[in-house]
Amino acid sequence: MFPLSHVYVTSRMARSEEPKLLLGAVIPDVVEVSFGRVAKKMALRPRDFLDWVVKNYPEWKNLGLGVMSHCQRSGGADSYSDGKAGFAIKLSKELKPEIEKRFGWRKNSIIFGHTLVEIAIDLNLTEDNPKLWQVYKKMWQESGVSEAAAIIAEFSGDSTQEVDTEIRKIRTVFRRGSYKLANWVTGFGWWPAMERGRLLKAIGLVSEIRKIVRNDYLNWLDGAAEGMRRDLILSPRRKNL
Repeated sequence: MFPLSHVYVTSRMARSEEPKLLLGAVIPDVVEVSFGRVAKKMALRPRDFLDWVVKNYPEWKNLGLGVMSHCQRSGGADSYSDGKAGFAIKLSKELKPEIEKRFGWRKNSIIFGHTLVEIAIDLNLTEDNPKLWQVYKKMWQESGVSEAAAIIAEFSGDSTQEVDTEIRKIRTVFRRGSYKLANWVTGFGWWPAMERGRLLKAIGLVSEIRKIVRNDYLNWLDGAAEGMRRDLILSPRRKNL
């Protein structure tokens, strides 16, 4: 999922818009932004990270819970989108022939397609839930990014400055004025450099996917939130929450 989807799902899971919680729900993608250079231990061991934060920085417990709510390994939001039965993966498999036809790619076409699906969902959220932007903005302003970076760096054994820098890249790229596919591709470089023709094709396909998911995407996100609430909040195994 992309940032707004994580904010939407986690806030509904926890019945809360607390900034530290939502920051935790967004920042595991710092691993993607940094190409695996920082915070990898946090993303690979979200349960250990939560338990460590509760023990060492109890006032930051919500940061750890937010990370849990993001990661596939802890049954977080990404498991509902990126997992084998995830909604983005399912739709991407249906789109696979069209993606291969338009882009001439066979390798990683499902991964590429699932990313386009997630982008389409976030773009729909920007239109359908404008108040979510205020929640997202407040998250960055009030969560304490520098303090969070220091905590993550200590757990992961990384440089605090580098973690802080990579986290702020997410804020820079995913701001309202640049919430566009072209900015994500050029800002993060997740895919090999795309020549203009292919980039325009990708933008066009995202527009089509937005229409395809229009009637279903909120049900998908709400279903993820309820499943996460059951497993991460209400489960007897998570008594420290």
